Amino acid sequence: NNSILGDINDDGDVGNSIIGGTFNTIFTGGQNSIIAAFSSDISESTNTIIMGGTNNSIYNSRYAASIGGFEQVISGTSNTGLNSSEFSSIVGSRRGSIMNSRYSIVGGGNGPSMSDSEGSTMLGGESNQIKNTYSDPFIQNINISVIGGTNNTVNGGLNESIIGGRLNSIKYGLVYWGLSGNNFIGGGVANTIEGHANSVILGGSFNNIEFDYISNNAIIAGYENTITGGGFDTIVNGSGNTITGAPTLTADYGNTIIGGEQNSIVTGHSSTIIGGNNNILYASSPSDLISNSVILGGSNISGTSDNTVYVPQLNIRDVLDNEPVGTLGYDANGFVVDSNISDITGGTLNGDVLTLINNNGNNITISGFSSGGFWEEGGEGNSLYDIKGGHILTGSSRYSMIAGGENNKITSHDYSGIF
Repeated sequence: NNSILGDINDDGDVGNSIIGGTFNTIFTGGQNSIIAAFSSDISESTNTIIMGGTNNSIYNSRYAASIGGFEQVISGTSNTGLNSSEFSSIVGSRRGSIMNSRYSIVGGGNGPSMSDSEGSTMLGGESNQIKNTYSDPFIQNINISVIGGTNNTVNGGLNESIIGGRLNSIKYGLVYWGLSGNNFIGGGVANTIEGHANSVILGGSFNNIEFDYISNNAIIAGYENTITGGGFDTIVNGSGNTITGAPTLTADYGNTIIGGEQNSIVTGHSSTIIGGNNNILYASSPSDLISNSVILGGSNISGTSDNTVYVPQLNIRDVLDNEPVGTLGYDANGFVVDSNISDITGGTLNGDVLTLINNNGNNITISGFSSGGFWEEGGEGNSLYDIKGGHILTGSSRYSMIAGGENNKITSHDYSGIF
């Protein structure tokens, strides 16, 4: 039942056909297979085909195809089951290989290599790999995609993808709830996802997401940024930024660093650092989280308190002209607090004693004023100004005062003072 069309060809067992080309061979064990190529061979395989190309081979496979290309190899430890390369194809590659990988395809590229995989795809690129170097039989490459790029690698995982870039890798690892999977790297150089699930790195270089406990993390661009542990964390651009979680803290998630360099969030929950350098948010106790806190810019700022915004300086361009209801200050730790400094709401001059009326009830008494009339009321009442200084206090200007200096002016401002 064998047929040979061409010259210097050999065929093997049953139902095989060599229909063209030169130096082609179907060895013993080959059945229902076809070769039309140059110097190509099929062995221990059934229902396979090599069409075109040079030095292509299919071993221990079934329903496999090699189309065009140069030195393409499809092989399996057996021709059926997990260790076979059944239902797999290589099309138009240079030295592409599929080993022990079923339901998979390699299309084009230079030196693509796929092993121990299932339902996986490699398209274009150079020296890309899908492999499994783990001895555990439960660790497999299933539904892996590597498209374009150079020297990109997926080593163990489920539903992993790398598109473009160079030296990027996704590696198997345990996560909080099971196996790693559903990760994506798009472009960039030497980015790595290891032991995570549902995570992504887009662009940048030498970024890492590793040893996950909750997953769903992202790094977008930047250089040498790292997310370790935790989940739902994000780093956007910047350099050397890190978000670090702890396996015992399941609420350790939802943190963000945007830009800056060498900024860190350690065991945080819904906390953020924006810009700056060498800033850090961390819990004061290893068993705690720092929650809902933010650092805005600056450098060398350390934050350990929940629900707190840390800033180095605060510059407000537009200030509303509303009536204040209190005053603010800051404590020894830099926290903004109610200063408890009361407002002067008016005053009286009795002889040489000036009494300033305080809104908290603690009036201020100043003696030594002349009774010769150096003070005059202004505005709409309960306001005083020093008549020796050429001051003006007009409009409503209730509960206001000018004392000292020259040519000062308060116009229609309540509860105000110039001293």
